[in-house]
Amino acid sequence: VYREVKPVVFNGNNYSAAWREEAARRGLPNHENTPAALEALRTEDTAGLFEHFGVLMPHELEARFNVRAEQYNTMLEIEAIQMLRMAKTGVLPAAYRQQKEFAEAIIAAKGAGVETPDQKHEFQAYCDTVQACVRGVNAVRSALRGSKAHHEDVAAHAHFLADTLIPAMDALRDACDTLERRTDEELWPYPNYHQLLFQ
Repeated sequence: VYREVKPVVFNGNNYSAAWREEAARRGLPNHENTPAALEALRTEDTAGLFEHFGVLMPHELEARFNVRAEQYNTMLEIEAIQMLRMAKTGVLPAAYRQQKEFAEAIIAAKGAGVETPDQKHEFQAYCDTVQACVRGVNAVRSALRGSKAHHEDVAAHAHFLADTLIPAMDALRDACDTLERRTDEELWPYPNYHQLLFQ
């Protein structure tokens, strides 16, 4: 049995670049997101295989594709909406308060005759991250609005979300994670990773 299945066995990290290269070398499909993987249910080969063995008819496969894709679309949009809510009502208000404290500390030091170039540099970096978070919020909101144009076609909707919404969510997540590491714990509205893992 092992000799028969050996061409598809890979004992490394299936999420790594090494697997992508190995899959290509072996001529195996390696879809990078759910909508692309679900398309396997709609191929003639898949339909023929399932029909040949009396497992599922083509219209039943199509129904399964539609249900899975619709689940994917619904869950992803719920996650994105909640992400926006958390960023707008929790992360950004905390970041604005931290930004204000940064600015006040620099102004106070300057008023006392002390130059603080390193603090100014840190302050600029923090402000840049806040801006990245705002851009991320706008990008996720825009992607959600754009997805409405694809609601009639469940497959097109899923591909749009995978190609447009997820990258926007990833960028927003990166900005929020950076802000979490640089914001006073007393200002941060959610349990941070350190608290979750070690406290």
